[in-house]
Amino acid sequence: MLYFKDDFFAGFVREEKMMAFLTELEERAEWQRTEAGKMEVLPIEEDSRIDAETGEEECGKIVEDTCQHTGLMLRLEKGIYPVGNTAMKTLENRARISGKALSLLPKEKLARILNECLEVSGGTALVRIGEGKVRATHSGGYRVLPMPQIFHTASESIRTNYREVDFAGGSFEQSRATMRWEIRDRALLETYEKMMEDYEGKCPQLAAQIRVTTSDTADSGANIFYHLLVGPGKRRIAMGMAVKMEHEGQNSVERFAENMETTFSRYREAACKLQRLTHVQILYPLNVMHGMLQNIRMPAEIREETMNLFLNTNGAESCTAYEVYCGICESLYLAESRKLGTSAMLMLEEEVSRCLTMRYTAFDVPGRLERRLAEKERAEAA
Repeated sequence: MLYFKDDFFAGFVREEKMMAFLTELEERAEWQRTEAGKMEVLPIEEDSRIDAETGEEECGKIVEDTCQHTGLMLRLEKGIYPVGNTAMKTLENRARISGKALSLLPKEKLARILNECLEVSGGTALVRIGEGKVRATHSGGYRVLPMPQIFHTASESIRTNYREVDFAGGSFEQSRATMRWEIRDRALLETYEKMMEDYEGKCPQLAAQIRVTTSDTADSGANIFYHLLVGPGKRRIAMGMAVKMEHEGQNSVERFAENMETTFSRYREAACKLQRLTHVQILYPLNVMHGMLQNIRMPAEIREETMNLFLNTNGAESCTAYEVYCGICESLYLAESRKLGTSAMLMLEEEVSRCLTMRYTAFDVPGRLERRLAEKERAEAA
C-alpha cells in the first residue's frame, strides 16, 4: 500500500509503530540527482502514464490525486512522476521564480514558464521521490538526513540519559514528521521543582517534553523543541528557542546526536531564565502582555483569546513576569484547540519562545487597556 495522497496524515501512539512506518517509507523512497535544466514539467491528465512501482489501479489513484492538487508531472532521466504539493516550492526555487500568481495560472502555462526558467537557471537538483510522487526538488547541496535515523538517534539519546521516559505521540504528513517524549527524571526537573516550591510554596506535577520535528521536503530542519508540562492538565510552557539543524553543509546525523546531548544544559538554562522572571514585578500586566504580543507573529484571534483568558484567570492586578509568560504560553493551547495547521503551530511556538528573553519592564506602563478595564468595572458597578 502506498501512502500517496498529498493530504495524507497519520498519528501514532506507539513509538515502534511509527518507526516501522517511517522505515517502510524510507525503503521505498528514491533520490535522483540531475541537472536542473534537464527536468521537464508537464501538465497531467486523467489518462497520463506515470512511472510508479505499483499496480495499474493504484497508479490511476495517484494520477487522480495529483489532478486534484498540483496538476503537474516531472520528467526525469529515469521516468515521469506526478508532482506532489510539497514539491512546488522547491521546484519554483530550482527555476528561480516565485509569487502567488503562479498557482493561479492554467497548468499548461505554468509548466511552460517553469520549463523556460529551468533551462536558464543552472545548477543541479536532488529530487526526492516518495510514494509514487515527486516530494521535493532540492538544490544539489541539500544534505539528506533520513527520518528513521534522526528519530532513532533522538529516542536513544533520551532513553540513555533519563529515567521515566514515555513516548507521548507522533505524527506524519507529507511535509514533515514529529515525535514527542515526556520525561519525569528528577535530575532534569529538580531545578524547576525548587523554583516552584520557592515561588508558590508547593510544587505541581511536572514533566519535561522533548519534541523532534524533521522533513525531507525543506519544510523543517532536524529541530529539537523543549517544553515543561505543568499540573495534571499538562499546561505547556515553552522553554526557549528550538535547537535547529538545517539539511545543508556538513550537517549530519552525528551532529544531530550532539545537539540531543545538550538537552540537560538547555533545560537548566531555561530554568534560570524562568526563575529570573519570578523576581520581576509587573504593575500593568495587560499592557505588558499586549505590548509583547504585538512584537511577535501571532494570529489576531489567538492574540485576543490569549488576552481574554489571562484577564479572566489572573485579572489586571500586579503580578510577576513569570505569570505573564505563562499566560502567553496559553496561546499554544488555544491554537491547538482551533486546530491551527502544523506550519503555523511551529511558527507560533518559536514566536512564543522569544518572549522568554524579552524585557518585560519596557512594556510595563499605564495605557488604554488599563483605562478601558477601569471604565468597564465602573459600568458594571453602576
